[in-house]
Amino acid sequence: MKRTVKRSIIIVLLALMVGTFAKAQTEMNEQLFFVWEATVNPAMNSQFNDLQIDFHSPFKENGFPYSISAWTDGNFHYYFFYPVESYNDKDGIYDALSAIIPIWGMENFMKMWETVLSHRTYFLRSQPEMSFYPEEARLSDEEETYCIWDIFYVRPDKDYEMQALGKEFAALLKNKNYNDHVQIYSGDVGYEGSVYFGALFGSDREDLYSQNEKMWELLGEEGTEIFQKWMSLVYKRDFKQFWYLKELSYSPEISGHGN
Repeated sequence: MKRTVKRSIIIVLLALMVGTFAKAQTEMNEQLFFVWEATVNPAMNSQFNDLQIDFHSPFKENGFPYSISAWTDGNFHYYFFYPVESYNDKDGIYDALSAIIPIWGMENFMKMWETVLSHRTYFLRSQPEMSFYPEEARLSDEEETYCIWDIFYVRPDKDYEMQALGKEFAALLKNKNYNDHVQIYSGDVGYEGSVYFGALFGSDREDLYSQNEKMWELLGEEGTEIFQKWMSLVYKRDFKQFWYLKELSYSPEISGHGN
């Protein structure tokens, strides 16, 4: 009876909590991501980090099968990205974590949960035809430790126009021999309406903004014209920045930045 109750508690908490960013995809293949976004109590931020690191310690030994890419905006918001094959993998993640939690300790899990003020889960989907992948990227995946999201909320019935402009922009980047990859994601389950995320990467904040300025200089009037058309389809624009958290990330093959 105790085992049944304990497992029920774990499943309920995971359904509330679990949820992951990302570059885990093969070029020109869509990649679905399950994301857990958590806001942590500032007074318990160190405890959250320490417990997350400790929570991952039994993953590899016990065959946890999912990669996790962890990022923070530096303001006590954390984002955990799980590359998945389908929506059903959400249940697979819950089951895999349910098996790990008793090994790690239910008390530890409850302590970690207590550090979280609020949270949400959702899915994102990469849009490879709107994205750009240079043949010789300026930075390796391991060097891309800072990221910005330029978030665009699209007017109703404007998706096809948005996608066409994204493809046009990606083609221009290729024609101009730009040397950083530009990733486009779209909001999926958990988002209402059409939302697109333009993700840019750098080794740090200064590097990214310096490179972004060079990109617009390279694209010139052609790039500006496409972007103006793009913005005419948008009713709201938002922005987020992220720093990669290697110690809070996990790969079944190699612990760390496996995405």
